[in-house]
Amino acid sequence: MTAKFDVLALGLVLFGVLVSCGGNGGEVEEMPSVNGTGNEFEESNPDPEPPEVVIPTTPDVSNPVSGNELMVYSELGFPYIFNRGYYGIGGDGLAQDASGLSAIGSKSGITLAYGNSSDGIGRNTLIAELAEDAREYKFLIRWEEPPVIRFKEGTSQELISLTHNVVAMINTALPPDWQLSIDFESVPEPPEQNGIFISFVPRHEWPEDLPYEPSHIGIATVYYTPEGEIIYSPIWIDTVRSASTGSLIRTIGHELLHALGRGHPVDLDRPDTIMSYSYASLPHILYPMDQEMLLAVYSRLESGTELDAIAIGADLGPWDDNALHILGEIDIDSGSGILASGEGLLFGVRSMNGRQMPWVYGSLPRTVVANNRGLLGSASWTGAVIGFTRAEEAVHGGAHLAVDFASLDGNLRLDELEYWASDTMPSGPGTGTMWRDGDLQYSVQLTGNAFGNYRPGANDDAGIVDGGFFGRQHEAMGGVVERVDLTAAFGGTR
Repeated sequence: MTAKFDVLALGLVLFGVLVSCGGNGGEVEEMPSVNGTGNEFEESNPDPEPPEVVIPTTPDVSNPVSGNELMVYSELGFPYIFNRGYYGIGGDGLAQDASGLSAIGSKSGITLAYGNSSDGIGRNTLIAELAEDAREYKFLIRWEEPPVIRFKEGTSQELISLTHNVVAMINTALPPDWQLSIDFESVPEPPEQNGIFISFVPRHEWPEDLPYEPSHIGIATVYYTPEGEIIYSPIWIDTVRSASTGSLIRTIGHELLHALGRGHPVDLDRPDTIMSYSYASLPHILYPMDQEMLLAVYSRLESGTELDAIAIGADLGPWDDNALHILGEIDIDSGSGILASGEGLLFGVRSMNGRQMPWVYGSLPRTVVANNRGLLGSASWTGAVIGFTRAEEAVHGGAHLAVDFASLDGNLRLDELEYWASDTMPSGPGTGTMWRDGDLQYSVQLTGNAFGNYRPGANDDAGIVDGGFFGRQHEAMGGVVERVDLTAAFGGTR
């Protein structure tokens, strides 16, 4: 539901306040941690109990890589998404196999593919949904600058970590130079009442004048100016009535998108958007509709864009539902249909409407890598890296990860990097042009089954790295890299 009324608040004359309520939150797969602990790998126990459900911890950002002058994207890293024995890193719901794509050779035994597929919701559907969002106010509302997300004093580390993961997921859809950030220190009240302020409190602690329904467990209020600029959005979420971690994740995502100016879809019952009320048991947080709406609003449109202009797509410009993909596939134990019932790893990058989104998807290990008795002292994995530049030039090369289990430190090396001109299908190693100096190096640290450049070395290259280990016995590793000049995914085997 929504309500709008004139107010005098926050020391500013505002045009209105939008109050948007969330539904029951829905259910998604509970989130086993790639950062937690686990039992040692036992060969005598081939089918152990599923890993304990643990909320991932927030990575160490005390020494963020954003100090590098080449950094124009979020230091929050990439989200980890779990789904019934598999997990992914990076963009939500992007995993696919090579069906419909063209083979472009192999690297270290990894099959590589490239090509186009129709992944988008279509320009007409996008325009209709944008118009629906703006219909009540006759114009579009949005933030001018990326807001900072803050938490009410007393918010638990678990809830902050859950929100961190959802915000990182939203950032994968937003423009690289327009990224949400988080203040990890909770405060009693929002400083100067700006940004997004989340209160995880029981319903009886919500403001009495909020117009919510009995079924709602989340609500967002959006304050905006006569020009359509959002300046403040408080969110309340009832953790007492949230049935599960999945319910909380869905509600956090739903209300954050309200806070960014998104409304409910034309069809309230459509099952392919987090903004619908019909999302029970759905496996994803962001769907193509959600991703494209965020990208269109925050890369193409301006605050106050009139409804009539939105309805004819005058300010949207060209918008394609055809995506360009580059993909790698590692088969550990044959499965079918996105690795169904099999062991393996898929990784790739999708490029559509000016946004490159990296992803990795594969099978969960049976324990954390440091407890695998078959990996004593150190281990290494070798494979391939693939990606796109901002100009959609395809890039690929080698990927090498070496890990010291005593220190839980490692080194990721991406080498023999080559690129091919835009609209040119890449081919086998040695047939392209060297990309930059052909090499990238990153110091990484392990936490459970995850790794990343949480504490970059002095000689590291610029970029965000998030990765993990895959396969029952950690046979594979994979991850994503984002830089100003390259968006990539990598994978390899030991």
